[in-house]
Amino acid sequence: MFAKIRYGMVLSVLAGLGLAFWAGRASRPGNAADLSTGGRLAQRAERLDARKSGPGGGGQSATSALHLRDIFKNNGGNRQLGVALADAALAKMNGQQLTQLVHNLATAQATTPGYSYSLEISAACARWAEVDPDAALLFALSTKQTSFRNASICSIIAGIAKYDPALARAKLATIDDPSLRRSAQSGMLSALMVASLDEWIAAIKADPALGRQYSMGSMAGEWAMDDPAMAAKRVMQLPTEMQRGGVAAIAKVWAGKDSAAATTWAQSLTDPQQRNQALAAIAGGIAAQDPDAALASLASLTPAARRAGLTSVFSTMADLDFDAALAKASALTDPADRKTALAMLAGAGNSYGYNGNYGSYDSYVGGYSSRSSEQLSAVLATLPTGSLRNNALNQLGSQLAVCSREEAAAILADYPQQEREKLQSSMLQQLSYSDPARALEIYQSLPPGNVESYNLASIYSNLATKDPEAVLKLLADKPPKEQAQGVGYAFAQLARNDPEAATRRLDEYPAGPVRDAALGQLTGAWAQDDPAAAKAWVTTLAGAEQVRALNSLIPALAGSDPKGAADILGRLLATTPKDADGNLSSATSNLVSTWARDDPTAAGSWTTTLPDGNMKTQAISNLAATWAQEDFAATGKWIDSMPDGQARDSGVSSMVSVTTRRDPATAFAWAATIGDNQNRVNMLSNVVQQWKESDPDKARAAVQRADLTSDERDRLLKRFK
Repeated sequence: MFAKIRYGMVLSVLAGLGLAFWAGRASRPGNAADLSTGGRLAQRAERLDARKSGPGGGGQSATSALHLRDIFKNNGGNRQLGVALADAALAKMNGQQLTQLVHNLATAQATTPGYSYSLEISAACARWAEVDPDAALLFALSTKQTSFRNASICSIIAGIAKYDPALARAKLATIDDPSLRRSAQSGMLSALMVASLDEWIAAIKADPALGRQYSMGSMAGEWAMDDPAMAAKRVMQLPTEMQRGGVAAIAKVWAGKDSAAATTWAQSLTDPQQRNQALAAIAGGIAAQDPDAALASLASLTPAARRAGLTSVFSTMADLDFDAALAKASALTDPADRKTALAMLAGAGNSYGYNGNYGSYDSYVGGYSSRSSEQLSAVLATLPTGSLRNNALNQLGSQLAVCSREEAAAILADYPQQEREKLQSSMLQQLSYSDPARALEIYQSLPPGNVESYNLASIYSNLATKDPEAVLKLLADKPPKEQAQGVGYAFAQLARNDPEAATRRLDEYPAGPVRDAALGQLTGAWAQDDPAAAKAWVTTLAGAEQVRALNSLIPALAGSDPKGAADILGRLLATTPKDADGNLSSATSNLVSTWARDDPTAAGSWTTTLPDGNMKTQAISNLAATWAQEDFAATGKWIDSMPDGQARDSGVSSMVSVTTRRDPATAFAWAATIGDNQNRVNMLSNVVQQWKESDPDKARAAVQRADLTSDERDRLLKRFK
């Protein structure tokens, strides 16, 4: 949830700054002098004196929240134009006018429940921060209104960073709340990405974890449009993990401009994985002018890179002329090549496309976008029975969900019964979100056993958000297992509407799986809105029901009060001799996973105090998996502080799983430290399976050097055959 909030804040900041689309333009020649730190400070100093109390822009300025909203709104639906007009109006305003406007925005936000002035707040506060950063931040930090504070502080730090990165960092350090500080840091980085790419790169190099919020494919592609050689230089300064998507994006754009120069650069890359990645992407760039030459350029690549190149080539061709691309793919003589190309055209995803070891390919080729139903039907006409055809049927079924009933029926009529049921199954997965009532009709029309139970759960979940009472009525005569799925979702919605009334409704259900499901969902939903009230109610429960409710309560408490959640859980662990249903183990793992996002060190210290056993082992595994994604080195130090044993092995296994794709050499080294022999060899085998696709020579050499028996070494070396 936090990641989504943070991402939304960053987008809002960029929109407020009027810079969303042009984020990469700072790399153009001539910008360096204009955007130097000294130049920005001088510009800001000149404006500061004039604008803190100067005359402003009179009638052209934004005088109120509604006035600024109208500027955003009345632009014919063109959001970029709205941002530009708002920026122009704000640029005419002095500090006093901006102070009045932001105060008015805060009032409007507080007195208009259900409507968010986030765009207006972001734009105005970013501008105010340029004129009077101290006053802007003081006001934002002093407000108790959460929505205003979150939107304003992120934008204020971003606005300061445009002209004074050092001051922005200093102001950032004054924000006590960790979540708010992290959001503001994202805004600051986004501003630096626009104002000074060199400083943005320096910040990412200093803390690589900060770079994970960025899609390097789209960013590097934008840089390459202006100056591909400079873009290549910049992307190679970034952490290795971020380079992958950027290298491919630059290669493809550069190839469209100058394929010879792009190829020379790609071949100069010393990392074989990046070299193959770039050459594969170049083929996609060449394909726009000469598909045959593009295909011929793939001959010398490794199998994984060749598959990536084919995906890139046919992505380009499909965008230009889908029918021609399908004909070309169908005419390929090599079965593996044909399968890869047709998979791309069918939108089958990574199963047959770009190998995951090379990074997220869909970030820069436009993605495995859903084809139209006509295009998918054309691809299906060329496919034999098998996994690829099944994937294409799933894609078509998803498309049918947006068709009218009549259109869907006409397409379904062209397929035999078994495939028609598969198409309907995919349809209801999509319809469960957009039209759960129709999805339920389809579900009930299918033969028993033809649809996975999670589809029904999704239907009930979405139907319950619209009408929980209808779900309860619908399920009244269903078997307990099906009742448990739907009743739980209905009680979650009832709790959001009126939690105390929901607890009274709970008494209608006797002890058993249905009551258990309702109890867990009710508690979890209530705790999201009012953790203190939910916690007070849970204390009135007894025995197994209290433990079960705490399993749902603790994750919500962990987000606001992890230490308090840990204290509750600790008392339960001390007084509950047997965790028969595994609820305490689940609650423990949920707690540490949530706690790790804000304070992994504290979470780690608490976890190591748990009694030895499966609960501790699972908690360490979950914590390591979460922490390693943010700070692999710190996670490693924590794991190294543990004694040898099952708990340490579980943490190492999680670390290996997190880093295998992005750094197989490190993953291999860690896997080799696992104490349990069978687990160690299995993890090494998993790493080798991934590593051999990107760099078989290094992978083979690592196996040869590893401390293994001859049988274990032979087992791993078989992976290379």
